[in-house]
Amino acid sequence: MGHIVLFGGRTGPVNASVDDGRTLEWNGSSWHDVTPSTGSPPPRISPSLVYNPERGSVILSGGLNWINDHVEGFTDLWEFDGVSWRQLNQAPSPKPIARWLSAVTYDRSNHRLVHFSGATNHQGIYTSGQTWELTLPCRADFNCDGFVNGDDFDLYAVAFEAGDNDADFNGDGFVNGDDFDAFVDAFYAGC
Repeated sequence: MGHIVLFGGRTGPVNASVDDGRTLEWNGSSWHDVTPSTGSPPPRISPSLVYNPERGSVILSGGLNWINDHVEGFTDLWEFDGVSWRQLNQAPSPKPIARWLSAVTYDRSNHRLVHFSGATNHQGIYTSGQTWELTLPCRADFNCDGFVNGDDFDLYAVAFEAGDNDADFNGDGFVNGDDFDAFVDAFYAGC
């Protein structure tokens, strides 16, 4: 049985609620707080989350940060492998406008995220009918600079030797030879 991942939301009484930045996981019988100690996305409400079966991870996009009278929409992308979050690089443009309450799915046949509609202001009354397709960056681009090269290999090797959670390439909660093999395969495939 799979797990359900939840990120964000609002906590507290209505007149004093705050955006939540926790990562929660449902295992079929109970919720568990699996928030990493560092490196999570900024707190937000109503982001879109979708499971990517090819990467074995959950992708988060969009959402809204609403603190007092300050409202900020997000256009960022994050990936959660079950252990840690990492922000994904995107081309500066074109990209979707900031939105929340949008729909996102993973298109297996074309290896892309498909992102549709969503509210574009904090009252939820302006909606966007835009549809965006996004090809995710290569996981072997370990330093997220848009290129797969020796720098990525070196950085991954350092993280692997240190047993860093970022080196858990297959997302199984352990850093071992299976992760190194998966990284090497992705690296030499050139994604």
